[in-house]
Amino acid sequence: MEDYWRLTDLMHESRIIQDVGRVEREFEKLEKLDSISTVIRRNSVLPMLDLVKSIWSYIMLSPSVPLSLKLKIRKALKEEDVRLMHEISRIMKNIYSSYKKAISKKDCTSLIHLNTISLTYHAADIIRVAWKLAFNREPPRFVFVSHHLTHAASAYYTSGMNKAVGVVIDSRGEWESTSIWSIKDGEFERIASLSHPKYSLGIFYQESGEWIGYGGLEGPAKIMGLAPYGKPNEKFTNVINELLKVFDEPKDVPYRIEKVKSSVAVLDYLKSVLGEPIKWDKNGKPLNRDATDFAWALQHRVEEAYLATMRWAKELTGLKEAVIAGGVALNAKANMELLYSDIFNDFFVFPAANDAGTAVGAALWAYEHVLGGKVKNVKIENVFWGLEHDEEDIEEALNLAKRMNYRIEKDVDIEHLVDKLLKNELVVVYQGRAEFGPRALGHRSIVADPRIAENWERVNFHKGREWWRPLAPSLLLDHAKEYFIKGEHLPFMIVMERYKDEEVCKRVPVVCHVDRTARPQTVTTSIDRNWYNLIRAFGQETGEYIVMNTSFNLGGEPLVETPAQAVLSFTFGGFDALWLEGYLISRR
Repeated sequence: MEDYWRLTDLMHESRIIQDVGRVEREFEKLEKLDSISTVIRRNSVLPMLDLVKSIWSYIMLSPSVPLSLKLKIRKALKEEDVRLMHEISRIMKNIYSSYKKAISKKDCTSLIHLNTISLTYHAADIIRVAWKLAFNREPPRFVFVSHHLTHAASAYYTSGMNKAVGVVIDSRGEWESTSIWSIKDGEFERIASLSHPKYSLGIFYQESGEWIGYGGLEGPAKIMGLAPYGKPNEKFTNVINELLKVFDEPKDVPYRIEKVKSSVAVLDYLKSVLGEPIKWDKNGKPLNRDATDFAWALQHRVEEAYLATMRWAKELTGLKEAVIAGGVALNAKANMELLYSDIFNDFFVFPAANDAGTAVGAALWAYEHVLGGKVKNVKIENVFWGLEHDEEDIEEALNLAKRMNYRIEKDVDIEHLVDKLLKNELVVVYQGRAEFGPRALGHRSIVADPRIAENWERVNFHKGREWWRPLAPSLLLDHAKEYFIKGEHLPFMIVMERYKDEEVCKRVPVVCHVDRTARPQTVTTSIDRNWYNLIRAFGQETGEYIVMNTSFNLGGEPLVETPAQAVLSFTFGGFDALWLEGYLISRR
């Protein structure tokens, strides 16, 4: 690990940035020759610089990097930067020279390939040079796997499917925003690719969300929850539909972003036709009508583009099963529409469909295609892949609870939480390894009685979220068809379902959104015995084999990881009881 930190610091020595700055200026001259160089420049050199700058900032500010190591890095820079700068300068000049030749020939194919190479091969070159200079030895083996291939691999190798069409839809990876793959017996063939900037559904969604104050990485999830409060509004629907063209019978492409040169210019266009972004109280009542109607139009159009892409993928490959990943695949409502469309006989969305999942995909693909192993492609049932915490960690948490004068009971079965739920207490479950991905699935969960309507706003208040944000249900798979239209096994909260009717919703109003949908987790004993037992015990007492389950974290914070963090979040969140690895911690 010390080698890694030292290497990343070496790569960011200020003279490197200055040298690449000179290459940047050369690219600016190239812009006068051909406008395509603007896209190339932004998509190659600059993202690499941004990444290195981010790493540098993290290292220098992080308390986890010892001061002694930082001083060693500084010293190494002074000793080695001359040779290092010479090598990096040579590499960057090669990149520049290759681009210049491709642009002069107006060779767009070469430009696309060079764009990728600059972020893979040449990045590897820089790493090798820096590593050798820093440690006086050859570096370990580096394997670069393209961004969209890692997404496709993450979904395929965990799906249990032998052959499937891979669909990856995200903001951008290298040059791609959407890619279609034919995957058979572990062999991946890229069938089609749609590139940024005209085909990025992810950036389109984020940029459009800025107009109602919900941009960035966390914006899309909130927009998806806000959209059901809206209704069709011709003003917003027309604008969004003109911006994002969707083709009912796609041949060349299923959708395309129009009106703007790039998806990153969407917000500017919205300002020109709709005025400045609206300012509204996101936690106020009633909700702003323009905000909800705009969210409805945006979500609805993205769903149409999503389904058009799926139909296109099926037509291109002839395959009737699909594996899906990419940040846009986190849109559980779009996945519900796919479920009900019956486009595919079966499909699997990787639970960590966003970029977190690329680490899994890269590892699995390299294991099979580089190291010569064979991945056992079995459909996963859970994603409890976080860190393991030992008795010492638990003891630290218990000591913290004692200092706060909490009551602590030992060897308590999880079913005892039902007594507290029946008293309408808010309880928290902490057990085992944390979930990988954005959803809590019974190891880091806040639990409440779903039958008591006021718990909806109550739980959101305790978490520090907007009052209107939907809350999800966890239920026993054996009872899923009693609640939902299809009652499919959906263990990862990444595909929504619609409740059978209003009467069912009235029974569990906390976990029924205003459009009669929910993002369920169906539970079996093989997924987690404790979690199953809790829900079953609640059902035996109430007749409803379903509980409210939302992630154990407070507003703006990541999922709780350590036992000590669990006690702190339990304290600041004002919850009533915490079940922690068989200990019941409660307020006196």
